[in-house]
Amino acid sequence: MPADRYVLDSYAILAMLEDESGAEQVSSVISSSKTTVFMSVINLGEVLYIVQRRRSAKLAAQVAQDIVATEDIHLVDATFERAQVAAGIKARGGLAYADAFAVGLAKEIKGIILTGDREFASVEKDIDIRWL
Repeated sequence: MPADRYVLDSYAILAMLEDESGAEQVSSVISSSKTTVFMSVINLGEVLYIVQRRRSAKLAAQVAQDIVATEDIHLVDATFERAQVAAGIKARGGLAYADAFAVGLAKEIKGIILTGDREFASVEKDIDIRWL
């Protein structure tokens, strides 16, 4: 049986980093042998600027290093084709541009977005979402 494919947005990673509601669920999905986890580098960039703004550049650099080093999260580059897909999703409204990359990636890999960001409700009919 193939592993479930999950896409993390910044909300999911930040919940885990800040030990907020849903942190255990995010950790469980990432560490499960029954899941494959993906994240767009655009969403990672969003995590990094938020961590830097809230905490420090040093902590943001450590978070980046930890996420890049883990084999549990597959980082996906923002190619021109993916940027075009995200632009189309963003143009429909209701989502931040970075979130549009997560949606595009979920569609591409036929994955489930793991988030607590209610903006994703605007695309819930188009993709699978596991709410935190």
